Amino acid sequence: MAASLHHASSGALHGRGPHSARARRAAPRHGWRRCSTAARAVANAEPIDADVVVVGAGVVGLCIAHQLLQHTRLSVALIDRQQPCSGATGAGQGYIWMSHRSPDSPLWELAARSRDSWERFVRENPELATSMEWQTTGSLLLATTAAEMSQLEARAAMLQGRGVDGVRLLSRDQAVREEPALGLPQTAAGLLVESDAQISGRAAAFALLDECERLGAATGRCRVLLHEGVTALEPGGADGAGAVAVTEAGRRVRGRRGVVVASGVWSGHLLADASGDVRWRSLLAPRRGHLLELARPEGMPPVRRGIMELSYTRHYAPPGAGGGSSAEEAAAAVAQALAGPVPAAAAPPPPPPPVVGSDGTAADEAAGRVDVTFTATTSAAGTLLIGSSREFNGWQAAPDSAVMAAIMERAHAFMPALSPALLEAAIGGGAGAGAASVRVGLRPYALGGLPAIGPVPGLRDVYVAAGHEGSGLSLAPATAELVLQQLGEAPPPRGRPLPPGACDAMLPEQRLAAAAEARELAGSARR
Repeated sequence: MAASLHHASSGALHGRGPHSARARRAAPRHGWRRCSTAARAVANAEPIDADVVVVGAGVVGLCIAHQLLQHTRLSVALIDRQQPCSGATGAGQGYIWMSHRSPDSPLWELAARSRDSWERFVRENPELATSMEWQTTGSLLLATTAAEMSQLEARAAMLQGRGVDGVRLLSRDQAVREEPALGLPQTAAGLLVESDAQISGRAAAFALLDECERLGAATGRCRVLLHEGVTALEPGGADGAGAVAVTEAGRRVRGRRGVVVASGVWSGHLLADASGDVRWRSLLAPRRGHLLELARPEGMPPVRRGIMELSYTRHYAPPGAGGGSSAEEAAAAVAQALAGPVPAAAAPPPPPPPVVGSDGTAADEAAGRVDVTFTATTSAAGTLLIGSSREFNGWQAAPDSAVMAAIMERAHAFMPALSPALLEAAIGGGAGAGAASVRVGLRPYALGGLPAIGPVPGLRDVYVAAGHEGSGLSLAPATAELVLQQLGEAPPPRGRPLPPGACDAMLPEQRLAAAAEARELAGSARR
């Protein structure tokens, strides 16, 4: 791609974009220098013992490590094959929302508890709130038809009934006054939820990593191994010595109380190899997503809220209510999952095809094979974050310019100033176009729509917390609390507790049974 387009593969932002520079400044003690130091340390692969080993330094793994260090006296070893937040979380918009969720889903309680935890964390740590780029922007859901308007009214009543603060229905004119950049039909309406917020996934990851090392500094309770992937797991034995994670350097990292696998979509193959249970291979599948970051066009009013078209909410509906896994979706997910991850030493993918011209042929083709729904917000650095896409496209995290063009086409339908020509000009280096970035990540899609959280059947002292798809940030704190409970530790004493049994559907045994059903569903669809 042209030099003016910066690619963020699996969440790692590069180049001269202002957001990437801000993310690096948000973590002065770690950043890129820390990662390279860790990489050099791989050669010295001495064994390590800790109470708990956490595999994966995405936001889920970091929240687990942070809560273990904050609320217990246990020691933690945190391992990642790259650097913090190099997976799906760092490639997202960072929404901490309730407006798009369904209370009929088991994830509702997990999301509500997590939101409360994030709010308390930033309230008690104002400096960290700044470094994590916490913004209480609110959310604005948009309906464009009479049918969607009825859904919007029902959603507003549901949110108010559940005690969500700041819920207001807006007419079409009120929505445009709230966000003047919108160009909406007369049938449109909006749902504003003032209490929804957003953070930078990447900045939050480095802030949590700093906190982990600060909490463990006095007693040496925290060891961080970056750029050292885990290649094998050994379950615990009758001697009570705990489970072991074996790294690519041959290092054996023992977790006396347990090993927690929180490495996103890569968790499934790691657990399948360790347990011999092939269901893990089809439970988690890579679902590629694109997010564009670009300068706000001259003359376009600022985007104040996080904005989303209503159809996006179907990704968060419970199975059987427009969410979960259709036969076609299950078939695609199973096929991608069984294909296996791309080896770390694989050759780089070929460059993406050229951006489409004015006929839009390639964008139309991409829109047919990719789910594209409009979302928009403004980063703390002032750039626009425009999305988003979902597709089963194997394990490749390279950007696809046809998908990018489809995202801009959809955005243009809601915000006329976001012409597809803007992206073409940025990529082509047009005069005055400004730089553009694309973030690409592999969401850990879980068949059935629920993550797996809990002890792994057949692997003593091994736990998993993976499959959060695009909701890692908004579910991570409560996920960590569940893991602490499963490790036999008391949950954090403050805030609303998770109702008993609220998350039983996420236990790995339940999710593996769902994966087996999905395999049968996929086989029927292919036949």
